[in-house]
Amino acid sequence: QLVTLSPRLNQEKDVVRLLIVDDEEELCNFLAEQLDAEGFETHRAYNGQGALDVATKYNCNLAIVDLKLPQIRGEDLVERWRTSNSPIREVIVVTGGIDQSILSLKRKGLTVLQKPVDTDTLIQLIFKLCEKYNLITKKVEDK
Repeated sequence: QLVTLSPRLNQEKDVVRLLIVDDEEELCNFLAEQLDAEGFETHRAYNGQGALDVATKYNCNLAIVDLKLPQIRGEDLVERWRTSNSPIREVIVVTGGIDQSILSLKRKGLTVLQKPVDTDTLIQLIFKLCEKYNLITKKVEDK
């Protein structure tokens, strides 16, 4: 059997939309290029307020968020999305350090990745989250 995963929404003929939020523009752009190559539609924001605006404007499904952001901190973004009618279903937190806020986020069930982010690990994690939320189509073929 051959199983093919496609980042296409099951109910729509639309792709899974990822929001990447990091004030390190080079990292943000690099991750977007890698995820675009996997077939995802990526949107970028370089600060907290931009992330709120972009998530709503493009109806993003998943977010990859740095903790240390200008304007609105990553933890505050996560809390806003969790307590509002946001289209964001899951957040992957990326950070360069370890502190109490990370432990708190892990206790809340969030996935936290350390920088530098391994893109293969990130891509696998995103596909798993897409499966969890039934965002991707799965095609099984007999061979």
